[in-house]
Amino acid sequence: MNWQPCEARHFQQQKNHTRKPLMTSKIKDSLARQLRLPTRGVWGWLTFNFLKYNSDVLEKNAARLSAIEPHHKVLEIGFGPGLGIQHALQYVKDGPGKVCGVDLSPYMVEKATTRLSAPIKEGKVELGLGNVMDIPYGTDTFHRIFHCNCYYFWPSMQDSLQEIYRVMKPGGVMVTLLNHKHIKKAQANGLLKYGDPDPLKYMCALELSGFEDVRIEYFDESSGNYQAIFAHLHVKPDVFELLENEEKELLENVNDTSRDLSQNQNEFELLEQEEKELLENVNDVSRDFNRKKHVDVSQEDSSGPHRETKK
Repeated sequence: MNWQPCEARHFQQQKNHTRKPLMTSKIKDSLARQLRLPTRGVWGWLTFNFLKYNSDVLEKNAARLSAIEPHHKVLEIGFGPGLGIQHALQYVKDGPGKVCGVDLSPYMVEKATTRLSAPIKEGKVELGLGNVMDIPYGTDTFHRIFHCNCYYFWPSMQDSLQEIYRVMKPGGVMVTLLNHKHIKKAQANGLLKYGDPDPLKYMCALELSGFEDVRIEYFDESSGNYQAIFAHLHVKPDVFELLENEEKELLENVNDTSRDLSQNQNEFELLEQEEKELLENVNDVSRDFNRKKHVDVSQEDSSGPHRETKK
């Protein structure tokens, strides 16, 4: 059948109008859940490959901007396919340093472990299942910490940052990389419904957790545009000094409370004394009034007319 141009356009418009959206709400929800926590299966496999081919620029630059030295012990949080671990390894492979990683997804730990089996056997890389709110390493362990597209999925921002603060050495640096343009696009498509990617909230939380010189830098390079958030930890307060200060503050509070109680007790005793005096005054006034009334009645009886008695 030969269609006239106007009829052909009308048919195409009707066809486009009835076409189903590319992603249904169910598919979006599945992808959103997988971005937060990839699991084994079709959706997890798709998420793994998406991250593998779309996050390499961020991972590579996160390792570069961390200024890793050969003797450093490095941690990546939420390493995913293991690209960042692989890039960070290049900076410590000729020294005594080591690269560690924790990820909440057993599937990602399995895939990255397979990818990095050689350096793991050499003892240069250590990967494990871990929660950012309970990092399985000791206090003051790492010189450098970095993560990409990760912080907005943390269940508790403050608890997570306090735990990172704990495992970071004094003088350490943490680098966070993100692509705000991609984040906004993912938000518009409903793929970040289980996260809060607001970088300003994240930076404020960093400062509240004790990190210093928190700043964001913008990069426009041939490999792509991205943003980096830097957080330094120059000096950690001495734990015993903190406990001593807390003990002093507690004692001061106890003394203040004791003084307040004593003052309140004195005020109560004064009020009680005033109440007694007031009651005594009321009783005195009452007695005076009754005495005066009795005198007036007596006088009235004595000054009244006398009845004559009959003879």
